[in-house]
Amino acid sequence: MTDTPNKSYLSNELMMKLKNRDTETLSQLFKEINPYLQRILISRKIFNEHAFDLLQDTWSTFLNHLDQFEGRSQLKTFLAGILINKIREFQRHQKRVQPEEDFEKILSQNFTPDGWWKQDPKSPEFLMQSQETLKFIQECLDDLTDNQRDAFILKEIDQNETDIICNILSVSNTHLGVLLFRAKQKLRMCIEGKILVNE
Repeated sequence: MTDTPNKSYLSNELMMKLKNRDTETLSQLFKEINPYLQRILISRKIFNEHAFDLLQDTWSTFLNHLDQFEGRSQLKTFLAGILINKIREFQRHQKRVQPEEDFEKILSQNFTPDGWWKQDPKSPEFLMQSQETLKFIQECLDDLTDNQRDAFILKEIDQNETDIICNILSVSNTHLGVLLFRAKQKLRMCIEGKILVNE
């Protein structure tokens, strides 16, 4: 009987082809997974030569560490994790890391001491009436920290499951919940603020 933690998502045959660096198998994987990796880069506004370099670096790291890959996660998840780490390195190099906001401060700004909203949130219909909502959303996404933006995009846009996101971001389920809560709060406040300014 096999242990659940050692469960392999890949067949022995595929693992062997990967370990042997079978060019046909690797080429097929590249065709299947690269569009997903490109969407991650686009969502982070990384284009052109930077995107190409990060993709190349991701695949290079994957190939260099292929012998250590045990198949305990899906290849797409494994590669997305590598890419997200590469993006973070790139952004640190670009001096783009922003500090996390104080959780207590967010709560006190938006909720009364007994847990009620200080101001009722706007309805989705109200937000959709604005022609500039998508522009606002992108600007507000840019204001999130890296972890918050990654968590939000992977969950709400790419519709990944929680365990996959936790694996990609190397965070606990609880931390992911905090990141998503903070991201949604910041997005709501940012979008509402932009709409009020433009009214």
